[in-house]
Amino acid sequence: MYKKIISFCCNDLSYTSFRFFVKMKIIVVLSLLCFQVQVRAGAQTVNLELKNVSLKELFTQLSIQTGYNFLYEEKDIGDARLSLVSFKNSDLRNVLEKCFSDQALTYRIEKNTVIIKRKAVNLQPVQKKTITGKIVDDKGEPLIGAAVKVKGSSKGGLTDLNGNFKIDASNGDILVFTYIGFIQQEIKVGESSSLTVTLQQDAAKLNEVVVVGYGTALKSDLTTSISSISQADIMKTPITSLEQALQGNAAGVLVTNTSGEPGGDVSIRIRGGSSIKADNEPLLVIDGFTSDEGFSSLNPADIESIEVLKDAGATAIFGSRGANGVIMVTTKAGAKGKPKVRFESYYGLQYLRRKLPLLNASELAQLANEAREAVGSSPNTLRPDTIPTNRDWQDLLFRRGAPQLNNTLTISGGDDKLKYYVSANYIDQQGLIVSSYFTRASLRGNLDFNLNKSISTGIRINLSEYNKRGVEVGDNGSILRANAANPYKSGLIDPSGSFMIDPETGDPIGTTELAKAQETIDKNKNIGILTNAYLKINIMKGLSFRSSGTYNPTYKLADFYFPNTIKGDKVSRASEQMKQAVKWSNDNVLTYNKSSKIHSYGLTLGQEITGSMGNDFKAEGSDYATDIFGYYNLGSGNAMPAISSSATKYSLLSFFGRATYNYSNRYLFAFTYRADGSSKFGENNRWGYFPSASFAWRASNEAFIKKLNLFYDLKFRATYGVNGSDRISAYSSQALYSSIATAIGGIGTGTVISRMANKDLRWEKTAETDLGIDVAFLKGRLSLTGDYYLKNTTDLLLDFALPAASGYTTVAKNIGSVRNEGYELGITSNNLIKKFKWTTSFNAAINRNKVTDLGGPSEISAISNSSANTKFGNVVLIRVGEPLGVFYGHRVAGVFQTQAEVDAGAKIPGVTTLPGFFRYVDTDNSGDITDADKVIIGNPQPKWNGGMTNTFSYKNIDLSVFTVFQQGNDILNTSGTMLLNMSGDNNQLAIVRDRWRAPNPETGDPGNPSNTIPRAYKGYTALMSDFYIEDGSYFRVKTVTLGYSLDKKLLSRMKIANLRFYVSGTNLLTATSYYGGYDPEVSIQGKKSVGAGMDNGSYPTTKMYTFGLNANF
Repeated sequence: MYKKIISFCCNDLSYTSFRFFVKMKIIVVLSLLCFQVQVRAGAQTVNLELKNVSLKELFTQLSIQTGYNFLYEEKDIGDARLSLVSFKNSDLRNVLEKCFSDQALTYRIEKNTVIIKRKAVNLQPVQKKTITGKIVDDKGEPLIGAAVKVKGSSKGGLTDLNGNFKIDASNGDILVFTYIGFIQQEIKVGESSSLTVTLQQDAAKLNEVVVVGYGTALKSDLTTSISSISQADIMKTPITSLEQALQGNAAGVLVTNTSGEPGGDVSIRIRGGSSIKADNEPLLVIDGFTSDEGFSSLNPADIESIEVLKDAGATAIFGSRGANGVIMVTTKAGAKGKPKVRFESYYGLQYLRRKLPLLNASELAQLANEAREAVGSSPNTLRPDTIPTNRDWQDLLFRRGAPQLNNTLTISGGDDKLKYYVSANYIDQQGLIVSSYFTRASLRGNLDFNLNKSISTGIRINLSEYNKRGVEVGDNGSILRANAANPYKSGLIDPSGSFMIDPETGDPIGTTELAKAQETIDKNKNIGILTNAYLKINIMKGLSFRSSGTYNPTYKLADFYFPNTIKGDKVSRASEQMKQAVKWSNDNVLTYNKSSKIHSYGLTLGQEITGSMGNDFKAEGSDYATDIFGYYNLGSGNAMPAISSSATKYSLLSFFGRATYNYSNRYLFAFTYRADGSSKFGENNRWGYFPSASFAWRASNEAFIKKLNLFYDLKFRATYGVNGSDRISAYSSQALYSSIATAIGGIGTGTVISRMANKDLRWEKTAETDLGIDVAFLKGRLSLTGDYYLKNTTDLLLDFALPAASGYTTVAKNIGSVRNEGYELGITSNNLIKKFKWTTSFNAAINRNKVTDLGGPSEISAISNSSANTKFGNVVLIRVGEPLGVFYGHRVAGVFQTQAEVDAGAKIPGVTTLPGFFRYVDTDNSGDITDADKVIIGNPQPKWNGGMTNTFSYKNIDLSVFTVFQQGNDILNTSGTMLLNMSGDNNQLAIVRDRWRAPNPETGDPGNPSNTIPRAYKGYTALMSDFYIEDGSYFRVKTVTLGYSLDKKLLSRMKIANLRFYVSGTNLLTATSYYGGYDPEVSIQGKKSVGAGMDNGSYPTTKMYTFGLNANF
């Protein structure tokens, strides 16, 4: 071809012309080629819309659209990203110029390749200097172990024991200061070489480490619902038990002080009660080990933090024991540094919060006269206007200024090898009733050893002994009976201090109730040792193994003696009961964590085995000739002693795991699974399986949310999981043998099967869904947490009635279901943060409880109550469609005013009805008032509850105001069967002053047409009705504490680090409409869910004034 071209050209042109022509063509072609390259690089259009894109991904997209190759070294671009790339019909050069404007990169184009390199740096000699300083909190206290580093480098260090630091940096460098629980601060290095850095507490506490099942996690990484209570929250109120510290401090946790008795029961419900027969109390985990002894053995001053695990995502890893929620308690540990000594002490005086309003002697005598006249009997011989005595039995029963003392001494410290924390505590709380008291002595030692860089071990030992003396409550209790005592009688005491005995009756003169309260012995002793130890091995980076075990022996002794001098009929009684138990456990956990800038993984695998064994022995006697021996010689009574004993043993084997994944600190996933095998359940259902899954989207880390410049944190959570409850006796699934007496062939005893076995008995299961949100504003100064949950509990453990032909009455079966649905809200606000500081913490919760199935019947009677003059019958009911343990009775529609109304109205069969009697609602229109007319008359469960704390501080002065509230719950005041019986035989509540009275034409008394209080009538028959239901709502100023810390400069001369004095008032104000009892926060049934809200002469809650001090050396 080349030859042909030459030949063709040579025919028409000279050689010289040809050479010129060829040169021009070459120049033109090369020019066009160069122009094409330039035009191609500039004319290729780019259309992109990318968010949070890496440079690598950007180059890939540009290469696809333009056809150019991109050449660079990995180290030059690293993990650099662009928050937003948006171009439309833009040329490549323009795109590259804008994308590299804030990058230390440059580029050049050669042919179809874009070559990228780092910009040349003009190195200048940098003058280094040493920066020294101190990091403190907003109170001026040094922060030990706070981190300081040069931003963008690996240079850094930690503060020492005095909060001091030292670091090399250059002018213009940025120093970053961080500490867990505080807001990060950045300072640019200037001319000064000395800094004092004050870090502010992070109200949102995103970097706070919280304890979860078998591990820990950052609060910011949580995907589940967990409430944290700090040591400061625990110690803001003088308390004897940690249960009291939970009240009002965590949304969704309902805490009820069921009795004001020293060491009395405290009921805890997390998101409502789910079980009818089994226990509804949450699982308590102390330093990673489950405890069945409650909080009574713990000294509140030893507690570092409490975490309340509420939803199934958090509790499912505890499997069969997590359905009622889990409370994780972490005790204090030693820290590196010189020994620190802390002494805490307070002394308080307790007073009766309010006295019951009762009739005086004259008023009671008048009512008694009316009651007797109504039935045709002669009135009292005493005239109301001439009664010389008006005895206030409450003043005699309750003392003023019952003392309470609490002392704690702790020593802590350590070095790189050993850290220690040792504490001793003694508390002495005397009760309002002279004979009652609660004392506890405890000793704790927490030791942690670092054997080397890879191996650490530690031990926790808590020894405790508490002694408690109580008084009987209820129908025959001293409190109810003393209030019912006639005020015109005298309680007389002889010079020796003994009650004077009436020679005719043999009873103490005036009333037996004071003697009963003061001389009856009802003592309990509990000795426990909780020991747990661990060994941790760091196998490699991110991989660790931890093995731990616990050993918890307990010994309990209960002594009772009722002297024969209290009653003249020689009904003295005595008993002694001894319980010994040992619980042990071992768990082995393998944990792996790996993190990069974008991905974080976590994996936990574990195995646990738990065992328990115990025995119980009890002996009883009665009718003793003398009180000399008390309960020390049970066999000396005239009656045959009764002896019983038992032994129990159970074991639990578990396997569990948890997997977590965190993508770019925005998308968080967690999965847990546990398998439990328990000896408590039938052999066909030994194993239960409990999974959970949870997800959280931390939207505040999204670029489009950051642009709003509104949220400090914004996270959405979703959880679903299943857990269970094994709170039943060790042998519920098995057949039981009992001994019986027989007269066949002579009197003897035999053994029979008293209960039928159920090999299919299995766990109660609770499936729960939780949707939550965590929001924080203003750099964490304002934070909010909200949750919605739905809990469905199935396979309830109930006693199923059997036909009589079976030879058994009931068998334990899995039947029935309960639902809990609710909302929770928590708000924390740092209102003022300068010299005058003000923080507010508020929480509230709504829970709706409903029985959805009872396995056949529509209702079950839970509690009955009847006496000679009452026809109460079933007073607490479990009914499908209603909350657990509702109150059941008649509706009252006023009082019959005339005989005509009585004749026209429905009446109680067999009871003479008169004007002035209650008019009960005839629900079924039968004409008679019977059980068929009974309806739901009250609900003991509150519609909502919560608490609020306001804390103020200025210089050395601090003030804390803590309030709690509860709304919408009802109280069944069964003490009204005595204090509102209208018989005149005993004292009455003062509201009976407004009782119905018939007009008396002879005396000119117009009477009183009351439509709320019935007439006085000897032997009046009452039915359980809404007359005994009262509103249990209340708002209470739980604690007000004012403290003053002495000047540190003054204290330093005395070698004292800190000294604070404070005064505190507890239960100072209670706003409530509850009239018939001492306190609306009450439950005569103790911790039981069924029967909650009943008051029948309960031990009163006290009001206390306290003076205390905290000293650090």
